Amino acid sequence: MSQDKELERLLSLLDDEDDNVGIPVLASLLERHLELLPHLAELQDSSDPVIRKRVHQLQSILTVRERRYSLLEKISCGKYSFHELMLELHLQWFDCDAPDEIMKLFYDFEKKFCRAGVTTLEELSQFMLSEGICADVDSALDPELYCMGPALTNGHIAESLVCGLLASLLADQGVSAARCGSGFVLTDGKKVLVPHDLWMVSGIKDRKLVPWSSSQILKFALTMIFSYSVSQDHFRYIYTVGQALTGSCDDSFLSDLPYPYRHLPEEVYEQQDRARESAN
Repeated sequence: MSQDKELERLLSLLDDEDDNVGIPVLASLLERHLELLPHLAELQDSSDPVIRKRVHQLQSILTVRERRYSLLEKISCGKYSFHELMLELHLQWFDCDAPDEIMKLFYDFEKKFCRAGVTTLEELSQFMLSEGICADVDSALDPELYCMGPALTNGHIAESLVCGLLASLLADQGVSAARCGSGFVLTDGKKVLVPHDLWMVSGIKDRKLVPWSSSQILKFALTMIFSYSVSQDHFRYIYTVGQALTGSCDDSFLSDLPYPYRHLPEEVYEQQDRARESAN
């Protein structure tokens, strides 16, 4: 059967309401995503609600995959702001969230920050305390610490990520993020602000500071999320976050992982993780 005829056959099955038919059809169509793209715009306006639902599923999956494949490149290229990359990081974990709604949380925070006129570490300390934001020590035990939505809503954010964010907002004031021991700090070259220590500001003294760039911080955050996924056997996120972390467009990176993670196709990861979520 020619490729065109096979594609037509698969498209003709999109109106089948039986998921036992529909899900394998979606999987086959996703394997032909380059051939599929020109047909989606037309099919999304179908009068058949089942077809519209299937097309929406295909578009959502393709969007998430593209976001995943391109994240490492976006982090490394230096063309994106830290808060834009924080959003992309959030969407690796909460892949069904609306980007505009999450970004609004940052813009609301940024407005308060600008209104407060923060220019020094002391002023930053007072601002963060007044906002009730707590910087938690980095850990692979809570992925939501690395997600913009929960972090700005609940007021708990990983120390590494908040240092990266605040350094980006105060870059013009000469403030940067640095590693200090096992934690992260902000420094203006003369003093340091230690987020996890109630936003304490002190002299550098004998502290050994290692500058960390925004790309290093974001890759570190991805690593923490990936570590959590492995520790909790979240198969789907092991696959998706692993792809984002390695920049891989296939499952080749799985060969470096121990049993049972290696060589499991994406569909198996998603099915097992969905089943686990349903059971809970």
